[in-house]
Amino acid sequence: GIMNSLDKDRDGMLTLEEFRSAFRDPTEEELKWFSTQNVIDFTELVIPPKPMKELYERDSDKGKKKVEFKKSAVRNFKIKVKEVSHFSKVWSSQGSMSKMNVSVWAGELESSLLKQNRIKICLGHYAHPKFAKPGHKSLFSSSSHSSLLSVDLEKKFTLEIKDTEHWGIGGYGENMLPVLNKIMPHPVRFKQVWSQQHGGSPFYAWKPVPPSPNFVTLGMLATTIDEPPSVTSIRCVPRHWCVKSELSPIKLWQDAGASGGKPGSIWVVNSLRTLVAAEGHGEPQEKFFDLMKTVYILDDKDIDAISSAPKHTTAGGIGGTPVKSAATIAASASASASAPRP
Repeated sequence: GIMNSLDKDRDGMLTLEEFRSAFRDPTEEELKWFSTQNVIDFTELVIPPKPMKELYERDSDKGKKKVEFKKSAVRNFKIKVKEVSHFSKVWSSQGSMSKMNVSVWAGELESSLLKQNRIKICLGHYAHPKFAKPGHKSLFSSSSHSSLLSVDLEKKFTLEIKDTEHWGIGGYGENMLPVLNKIMPHPVRFKQVWSQQHGGSPFYAWKPVPPSPNFVTLGMLATTIDEPPSVTSIRCVPRHWCVKSELSPIKLWQDAGASGGKPGSIWVVNSLRTLVAAEGHGEPQEKFFDLMKTVYILDDKDIDAISSAPKHTTAGGIGGTPVKSAATIAASASASASAPRP
């Protein structure tokens, strides 16, 4: 239809003159007429980006035969708590009427050239009680967060899976993704738990829904548009790796209660320091999980646990493994991150 309208002489071909005449600058009379019409201001129109499989698939993966999961392959993988060092900003409360400052960050999880045999995993975005990037030490602490000084909120953590059969620079083997997808699957969908549309800084909080009761989530994702993230942007963890979080929920921010929306708040509830948002200003009452250990050597029992019918797990997890507190996990991961590597 568009091309036919450009083809003025109907010869089935577009000349340069025909193309130029169609996209010429409007005359003063046309501009005057246009200003009187009730039309959409396309400069204010926001079209959310859509993931395209052809773009986000790696070239190196194209043409490869799909590898099926093998239970015997899990013994070649180790999963460990690691500190996140690099971040990109998702949202901040700057410009809001609230007296509390908060920002939300996504971890940049790419591995270095010498560590291509491992993958850092997104377990959620990170809530931070400042506008500055996590890890940035300032001389003065915000008075609105003076009660948080006993908890180190600068450090953020996640999980990293390593292929122990392959050298770092050589990349991981063909079993990496089948094992990762089996042991730490993506959620099946998201549930929007709270949103703030008023003001110049919209915020939407999304809770992942695990594929089965054998998995839990350890954080949420945030967006600035009313559309859920891709389910491939976050992963769940096996329930038998987790215990109820020992960290009392820490409120980092609450909205100013502006009219036109429901009140909401942002919290940290576990040792990873991942984002949790809740409707209302009171402490959220749901059960929050934390990791039981800092290192997981995968074996057949892990696969059996996530494949079996859901059970009520004890406080010590499967096999009565001793439970480490959130503070112990964070301290251990921090020490590991700062220790010299061979």
